Amino acid sequence: MSKVDQIKAAGQSLAILRSVGITEKHLNGKHQACPACGGKDRFQWNKKKGLFICRHHDSKYHDFISLVAHIKFCDNIKDAIDYCMDFLGLNKLSEQEKDLLKIRQEAAMVKVRQLEQIELAMDVKKKLDAKLKAQEKWAKAKPVITHPYLAKKRVSGEFIRQSEGALLIPIYSAHRELVNLQRIYANGGKFFIVDAEIMGCFSVLGSLRQARKAFICEGFATGMSLYQQYKLPVILAFMAGNLKKAGLAIRSLYPSLEIIICADNDIHADDSIINAGVHYSRELASLIGAKVLIPLLEGKADFNDLVNSEGGELVYSAQGSEIRVTRSVLNRLAA
Repeated sequence: MSKVDQIKAAGQSLAILRSVGITEKHLNGKHQACPACGGKDRFQWNKKKGLFICRHHDSKYHDFISLVAHIKFCDNIKDAIDYCMDFLGLNKLSEQEKDLLKIRQEAAMVKVRQLEQIELAMDVKKKLDAKLKAQEKWAKAKPVITHPYLAKKRVSGEFIRQSEGALLIPIYSAHRELVNLQRIYANGGKFFIVDAEIMGCFSVLGSLRQARKAFICEGFATGMSLYQQYKLPVILAFMAGNLKKAGLAIRSLYPSLEIIICADNDIHADDSIINAGVHYSRELASLIGAKVLIPLLEGKADFNDLVNSEGGELVYSAQGSEIRVTRSVLNRLAA
């Protein structure tokens, strides 16, 4: 029986992985940062097969011994096998062999750190190039006159621009620097500039200067519907997963601003599927002590859907800090 077969037959893969720093979070099956080489979502553990993939390493799935090699020995599989054999007591290494293995591990980690520094420098350059691209495109873009997407959503093109058939929504960092653009096409397709910053960044419809109250929501059409309805400034987070970071960035810039969170109601027939819009809105609300407005229609809905639906004006029904919004008689809660 080969050493690899002996290691696998021992049935101690999880114990071995824990010994090199793997936790339950790494094994939850979700795309995430690699425990060896970082990134954002390049790593995934396949729970059924007991295999991992790191797309920075290659595009194939590998076994837990290869994961040990990836984390501890810069992908040197021979050193990983020796480590596993020694851990299991199947092939006790001499003190000299252990010392050599440790030296090779330390050398591998130095190489990993060097690669991380190179990758970090490359990421910084990519973000800078993407930011300059966004700023150049925004500077050259024209004011919006008409656009099919605006007509469909029944909103104006105020505060945004237009270029090559796409609407351009500016995205700013917490340092108030334009770092990205969202492009929206006539068919509703939405795209950000590749490699540009987005998490913790936002856009603002209207002005937050001297404002007492503002909305925060995800998308442009939703935000513009709210702005047109109430003439209050609206912060765009662009996606549910960015609500918390964008909201906290705004809170740090405007400590006294009352923020009202307008959730997308991403309801599903299957209750086991998370309602992302409401979930992340509640998460932000718990951090900043804000009200959450939830639009109610048949199925999924945002405030653009609600404003454009038939049947009267907006009416609010409070349930604690959450407010369900339907259509009936006008009640300007936000006034």
